[in-house]
Amino acid sequence: MKPKHLVLILILALLIVVGGGIAAFAPWKSGPRPDIILIVIDTLRPDHLGTYGYDLPTSPNIDAFAEDAVVFEDCRSHSSDTRLSVASMLSGFYPHEARLMEARTAVPDEVEMAAEILKPLGYKTAAVISNFMLSSPRHGMPDRNYDQGFDIYDDDMREREKVRANFPERTAGPTTDRAVQILEQHDPDQPLFLWVHYQDPHGPYTPPREFGDMMKRPGVTPRRLELTGNVGGGNGIPNYQQLDHHRDYHHYVAQYDGEIRYLDGHFARLIQALKDHGYYDNALIILTSDHGEGMGEQNWYFAHGWNLYKSLIHVPLIVKYGDQLSGRRDDRAQHIDILPTIFSLLELDPNPLLRGSDLMKPLGTGRPIVSQVRGLIGDVYSLHTDGTKVIAAPNIKRFEFYDTNADPNETNNLRGDPKSQALANQQIGRLQAILDDDRLNINVLTKEQQLTAQQIEDMERAGYLEGKSGDDNNRKKPNLDFNR
Repeated sequence: MKPKHLVLILILALLIVVGGGIAAFAPWKSGPRPDIILIVIDTLRPDHLGTYGYDLPTSPNIDAFAEDAVVFEDCRSHSSDTRLSVASMLSGFYPHEARLMEARTAVPDEVEMAAEILKPLGYKTAAVISNFMLSSPRHGMPDRNYDQGFDIYDDDMREREKVRANFPERTAGPTTDRAVQILEQHDPDQPLFLWVHYQDPHGPYTPPREFGDMMKRPGVTPRRLELTGNVGGGNGIPNYQQLDHHRDYHHYVAQYDGEIRYLDGHFARLIQALKDHGYYDNALIILTSDHGEGMGEQNWYFAHGWNLYKSLIHVPLIVKYGDQLSGRRDDRAQHIDILPTIFSLLELDPNPLLRGSDLMKPLGTGRPIVSQVRGLIGDVYSLHTDGTKVIAAPNIKRFEFYDTNADPNETNNLRGDPKSQALANQQIGRLQAILDDDRLNINVLTKEQQLTAQQIEDMERAGYLEGKSGDDNNRKKPNLDFNR
């Protein structure tokens, strides 16, 4: 059994904590440093979890964990792309600052990640990865440098997707097996930073049959969708999501929910291992997701990336620290808050360049949140603040403007409303100022990806390589000063 020292467990599946417990929070003072466990659940929408109000039993074990934690209702990721989102989680910087808005760049060595910060403090650093976009060159993909600072970076993916058979993955069962093994073998006298990245429920949605069947809604009217013929979800089913002959919208939603229910059972195994080995009771646990998934909002189906609507960047966030946190909070959280929270808990001097805040303190509801992605229409940027949201695509000189107080799901674009023009232009200016304020200022990349023709083809088919190559090492700052 693990001795009774504080345990920091960050579980990122983007569950949202609202309410009590903040006043009681006390940082680590002395003795062994707290353990840190980061759990990221890929492509997980909060509104498909029971603790966020979903009406189907997708997540009984995640819901039970949330009862021991604080749930943040309004957490946003900084991209709808895994690579960019995870880099912001682990570094505390925006994607453009980490130079990941370029299509073919790896995380630069100049970007200090969480494992690199914690390892000199005596931490054992370990990661269990199940998404091949985060994998090392052993899988035929380029070196993206997410493994920097890790003593163990286990990306052993022996399974293959059922639609894209050449794409490796590791489902929740084997992922949990390896994470539990690391917990069992870890020396309890050394603090642990463990990042577990689950691939489920990322598409294609292919859970064991009984889980998909469990989530079918009886009596619903079929809703036929067409195939898009590409990896995008505009107006239909992306090609990598196509499941045999199925075209019914409700079938795909049921399979997505089935993936969550399958994952939830293995999440319970991980939580039990944390309890069995003495981590759970004194732990700081943060659960989140890297991004959401379109379920028909803005006619975007069963895909992510390419744009920055709420359905794609609203994520769950659930945080547990011993018995000090509980309830629900409606103040606005974001992924770049994770590192400042660790700094605060460990009573380290915070990096003055970090924009994020300590999740254990009140955050407010009007703070700016910037997200970024590279899509078919080029680079896309968004700013959500003060009850409004702008989405800007400078390559095609287009932007959208939403009143998120009156229109939280971003369905009514006020771009052409004369009454909204002044505020819309003001928020575009604020977004431009944040993008200009590059706090890392990495002008020349020291780590570039050299992609083979096969790697480029695989990444393009996965939807992760829409940009043109050739200018990655001489990036120009985005210019939002177009004719509005």
